[in-house]
Amino acid sequence: MAKKKRPTPIEELVVPPQNHHICGTICVCQMTAILSSVALVYLSMAIYFPSMRTFYSGVIEQPFMCTTSKVVIVDKCTWGSCGEWCLSKTSGACAQIYVNLRENGTSLQFRNCSNTYNRTCYGIDENNVKRYHCKQEECKNLSGTYNCTAGTCIGISDVFDCVFHKTGEPLNCTGVRGKIHCMDIDGLNSCAKGICAKIHEPYNCDRRCSGIPTRNKNVILLSGDRVYVSQCADVAVEQADTMAAAANSLAQLQSVADGNETAPQPATAAAPPTVPWNASERTALMASCYTVEGRPDQVLATDCVNGTVVTGGLFPDVSNFTFLHAFTVAHEGNRTFQERQIAPLETDLLIANDSRLLINLEGCVNTLRDECRQFIKEYGKDGADHNARARFPCFYSAMDASLVVARFNMDGTYREFLPAIIVPASLLVVSCFTLILCQRTVEVGDDAKMRFKRRSRRATVAQAGGAAADDQLRETHAFISAAADDVDDSADHHSVNL
Repeated sequence: MAKKKRPTPIEELVVPPQNHHICGTICVCQMTAILSSVALVYLSMAIYFPSMRTFYSGVIEQPFMCTTSKVVIVDKCTWGSCGEWCLSKTSGACAQIYVNLRENGTSLQFRNCSNTYNRTCYGIDENNVKRYHCKQEECKNLSGTYNCTAGTCIGISDVFDCVFHKTGEPLNCTGVRGKIHCMDIDGLNSCAKGICAKIHEPYNCDRRCSGIPTRNKNVILLSGDRVYVSQCADVAVEQADTMAAAANSLAQLQSVADGNETAPQPATAAAPPTVPWNASERTALMASCYTVEGRPDQVLATDCVNGTVVTGGLFPDVSNFTFLHAFTVAHEGNRTFQERQIAPLETDLLIANDSRLLINLEGCVNTLRDECRQFIKEYGKDGADHNARARFPCFYSAMDASLVVARFNMDGTYREFLPAIIVPASLLVVSCFTLILCQRTVEVGDDAKMRFKRRSRRATVAQAGGAAADDQLRETHAFISAAADDVDDSADHHSVNL
């Protein structure tokens, strides 16, 4: 006879233990939920709140121009132009940069140019210059012109040529008592083998940047510490009414900021380039521009201001940087383009003086890459070291011109804000949903192991429980019926006896 197959015990039909998969899923979801929550809290201070302030700041997205006016180092910092960590308030000493805010100048295209020459006239690099400390007996061999502050001297003879007529009593920085004599030396001094005398006013220090050919040149452009000279046929301007267009745009933005919504004006076709100056006038054109790019037969300049036309033949064959800069300043109001509409005077474009400059709306960065040191070095050039002042694009709100920022990018803020809120929020929602699903579908058995609940088993248990309840209900009804019959029989027997 064939051996009958033994039926499988009920306990062996249970789904095999799934501890590794279930526990791993729960642990990963819990970790994801915790990290996502922490990320949302941290990003609230780092991205969400700054982004919302950017969205509602009212800052004009069109860049304007700023020129550094002064830099102040304060011991107790109430505000700073740049801080290295946004989660902690700036304390201690900090740098405060003030700028002059103005509208943009004019872009000029000089055509048919020849004999173009450019030169960079370097000033004193305060960060890398050699310093002589008289208290350490380093001033005993000084020779030349030195700028001294509290016993520390910097040589300027290689950069500036100073002419003076009167000096003070000489100080002997040599010998045994030399460091005592010169430990408090201050001001501009003329030294010879350790004997230094303070230079009294009046004196004149010209930057040693000579040999700039200006003979037969009718275009002279200054861009910071750079000089461009050339001989060009004419100059073309893409938009003649630059100031009027800028003023109209600013008025519309101010109207929108005040709540007076206006319909956008239809775009008009670009006007053909105008030619406000040409070489046939036998004059020379001078201007100060933000950037100057020399090409084989033309020169392109942006943000040009203080445009001046002077009579030709006023320049010597060879000039230096100081002469050209002083000549530009002295003649900047003589004759301007198109009644100051093209390359206008800087004073005509001025919006605000001594506005506070911040690196961004928060005044700080979170990269921890020492950005503020480079920012102060680049934007903190106020001309105190006889170098050109910093000149750069900046942004401001039409409602408050006393505050400007160097970095503002609305599109970049959106690109940073959306992933920063979508990714952690999505991970948090998915992980929490998975944990809730596990809580509803996973059970712990008598052996302390996690298993998925079996639907068929739950149904069997429910059916068994229902059948037991029905049997108990029927027994209850039968008991009640029997009790009622006993009561009736007792009543009948009592009646018969009576």
